[in-house]
Amino acid sequence: MKRYRIVPLPSSVEYGDAEFEFGKIALEGEGFEERYFTRMLLPEAEFVRPEEADEKTLVVSRHRNGALPDEGCEIRIKGGRVDIACGAKGLLYAYVTLAQILEQADGKVRDVFVKDSPLCKYRGMMLDTARYFIPVDDVRRMADLCVLHKLNAIHLHLTDDQGWRLESDAYPKLHRKGSRRSHTNFDRKPHEGYYTKAEMRGILQYCAERNIAVMPEIDMPGHMRAALACYPELGCFGRQLPVATHSGVKHDILCAGKESTFDFVFRVLDEVAELFRGYTEYIHIGGDEAPKMRWDICPDCRKRMLKEGLADSERLQGWFMKRVAEYVVGLGFKPVVWNEACMKGVMPSDTVWQFWHTDGISAEETYADANATGGMINSDSAYAYLDLPYGQISLKKSYEFEPKPKALSEGKALGGEMELWGEYIPDQKTRLKRCLPRSCALAEKMWSAAESGYGDFRDRLEAFEDFLEERHFEGEDNEKVYDPDKARGTLQKLWFERRQLHWEGLHNLIDDARVAKKYNTDKTSK
Repeated sequence: MKRYRIVPLPSSVEYGDAEFEFGKIALEGEGFEERYFTRMLLPEAEFVRPEEADEKTLVVSRHRNGALPDEGCEIRIKGGRVDIACGAKGLLYAYVTLAQILEQADGKVRDVFVKDSPLCKYRGMMLDTARYFIPVDDVRRMADLCVLHKLNAIHLHLTDDQGWRLESDAYPKLHRKGSRRSHTNFDRKPHEGYYTKAEMRGILQYCAERNIAVMPEIDMPGHMRAALACYPELGCFGRQLPVATHSGVKHDILCAGKESTFDFVFRVLDEVAELFRGYTEYIHIGGDEAPKMRWDICPDCRKRMLKEGLADSERLQGWFMKRVAEYVVGLGFKPVVWNEACMKGVMPSDTVWQFWHTDGISAEETYADANATGGMINSDSAYAYLDLPYGQISLKKSYEFEPKPKALSEGKALGGEMELWGEYIPDQKTRLKRCLPRSCALAEKMWSAAESGYGDFRDRLEAFEDFLEERHFEGEDNEKVYDPDKARGTLQKLWFERRQLHWEGLHNLIDDARVAKKYNTDKTSK
């Protein structure tokens, strides 16, 4: 008899021997989840009112069960009835599972009892709106994909060197000027776009209906060229710079020595907090990839290091991030930072670490910081970076992701997050090609504690890919691409690395020499 191929894999599935033939479905509930079930999850099914049910109608009832986990559910299908028990936020996930079952049942559903609840508290997807602006409708579509993956968080990377994507009342140049660039890498077309506050409120409400929290990221002190293009005085030397047009790390960052920098940062965070309050408990403040050549020769930064008793610019960044994190705590949010060595051992107790690499800081050091503070979100770039080529992170590699490292203490492993960095993702079609099917593997690893091998996952994935495609989520469907052999994988990596070899790296070296010659008054500094 039929066994249902469900992704993510539920906690347990027990089958009975009987089957029920049906042609219609009747839902006894009338809430948002029922509307979502009929319009998004099973749009081709025939639905009737409960009083119109006949002997060929599958009747679905649901009720809250406070004994179940908040996002947990139980689904019992027997004798023409579907009874759903769910925690406070479990009903939508129950309907995602039920939709897969009924679509595979093809008019004849087998008796089954499904118990389900998530492994991870935090299950996220990061969307990089800064490198390429993501239109509102595409953000909403990605939120619906998150529902099908049973994810409960979207991380919006709103600002970077290549664009500022959120309206600001306090600093209007940020969205008027900082959201535009003249071209992108070697494509000569201009690019622009930002979210008005009204549009962002709409996104937040759309996600909230779907049990999705939205975490904003304002990355600092690096990745700030768009802001510096609008307000040059925020940098160390007031240089007139354009919004960045090329990918890669930029060397002009916020000045840590000027008090006016913190006035800017705090006013921006005030606006972000007001907008996102009630939709997330986190504000991400970045902290990654901040070259400090400017700080090393900046008189204001040197004075700050002397005043605060800081040995070098690495410790200055730790001081900078600690001060900003404390401000975020004061706003009533938990600060989130990328795991960087400069912040090791200095951050407030509420800080959440987002693990992405071990360049200059070991995994064990990050775990120690996470255990001592607010915990860790795992987005290990070896498994969870969906912008990277399949030759570097194959589908099989993604399925090896372990979101909850054993070295983390109880309650400190918050969960996992998949990253869709946007340097080479200009549109939704490309986004889905990079995302699917790897996001299916990562979502299952964040959701399911049940034992399953890769072969079993691939078997279930075949059915789930059909489910996704029928709802117009079309990803990479060529097995030779997403699980490439060694030769094809090497070619994929070479092609990706070739795209990253642009003149910006050389430009940074030349520009550093110019800056040092013009602004370095202490010729002994390095």
